[in-house]
Amino acid sequence: MKLLLSLFILFNILILNILAQHDHHHSDVHFTQFLIQGNGCSAGGELLHVNECNSDVCGVSGALFTEVDYVHMEYLLSLTNDTSCKNTNLSQVFECSDENVAVSIGNGYSVTCYDDEYVAPKYTKFQISGPGCSSDSETISNVDECSTVCGANNKVVEKTETSFNTFSLNSYSDQTTTKTCSTLKTSQDFVCLPDSQKVTVGNYSIICESSSSLVSASIFITILILSIVLLV
Repeated sequence: MKLLLSLFILFNILILNILAQHDHHHSDVHFTQFLIQGNGCSAGGELLHVNECNSDVCGVSGALFTEVDYVHMEYLLSLTNDTSCKNTNLSQVFECSDENVAVSIGNGYSVTCYDDEYVAPKYTKFQISGPGCSSDSETISNVDECSTVCGANNKVVEKTETSFNTFSLNSYSDQTTTKTCSTLKTSQDFVCLPDSQKVTVGNYSIICESSSSLVSASIFITILILSIVLLV
């Protein structure tokens, strides 16, 4: 009986946790974040905030999203030839979908709209497997941290400040005994995949771990321990 009760509690807490993380949809959506993908953008796109001028985005000097019609969920994308977002080269009005799906806005771009509750994954840990790595993979624990893994000095760096899940795996020719990353040998871009999926980067495979996934794992372990305690 205690076992069934513990499993029931565990199941319900997990369901509530999943709903809390993913249920951002509501009838009165107010979009404040925009993922732009297409010409000149990083592989995963660029995540920008409404009414914020962003410089050097998608190969242009400036990019700005502004609200046009709240009721009809219409917004304006302005691409400019200056970093202050005043001299517009291209402007496009588009309508957001309330299902968080990409909307084609022409000129080779698409936009996915998110509300202010959306929290982009923050990838901080990278498991690497491939040539020179140990059989159970090796780990770079932080972004922009020089680490001796897989027989060389490597570093994972974020592509740009606004890049969405896009990183570069940089390998350096410095001696591994120095653990310094100053002489760049190769650089390969990759986009992190959710749910601990492997992404191929040249001859390597990388699993990205986000802080949110680590928190979820901690919650699960805590709940499991509590359930076992209840059985005792």
